[in-house]
Amino acid sequence: MARTRRKSAAQEAPQTLEQAVALLGQYRDLVDMVDDLADERDRAIARIKGEYDLIAAPIGVRAQDMFRQLRAWWAVAGEELTGGKRKSAPLAGVIIGERTTPPSLQLPKGKNVDDIVAVLLAHFGDTYVVTSHKLDKPPIIRALREPVDGLDAEEDRQFLAEIAVLSGLCGLSVSQKEEFFIDRPDKPAAVEVV
Repeated sequence: MARTRRKSAAQEAPQTLEQAVALLGQYRDLVDMVDDLADERDRAIARIKGEYDLIAAPIGVRAQDMFRQLRAWWAVAGEELTGGKRKSAPLAGVIIGERTTPPSLQLPKGKNVDDIVAVLLAHFGDTYVVTSHKLDKPPIIRALREPVDGLDAEEDRQFLAEIAVLSGLCGLSVSQKEEFFIDRPDKPAAVEVV
């Protein structure tokens, strides 16, 4: 089955400086309009959140007060309601009771996590410690792009070996592209999306 090739529509471009200036003005106006709409959206969201807080805050305080009252009541009435056989019971469309929370690790007060990690690593290896790694990209980019002056022969061999590993064995390389943009003063640059 033959595949048909899709063609994108031809892109019109300004032919004169005057056309480019006019198009830039229209572009600026459209992007400013989008920014104004985003500002208006943010103000509307802030207003709605403020109204929500005014209404919800006292309701939340009242609900917390009821929760504390029901917790005290359950401590006395729970065993009678469940016959001492359960930790919870359905009541008034909800389930009320007590449950065991998932276990969590409590660290001793005043102990530094790094000290605990060091002790665990020394005694048990990585059995109880997770080690994560990520690429340190800026030094790799510098190593791949910049020759290092002033290295002796041994350092030069080590450096070239590192570059061989970075670029050859791992397939790492540095990539940069030219990006079209239109900057607006005091606003972030608009970058062409490819």
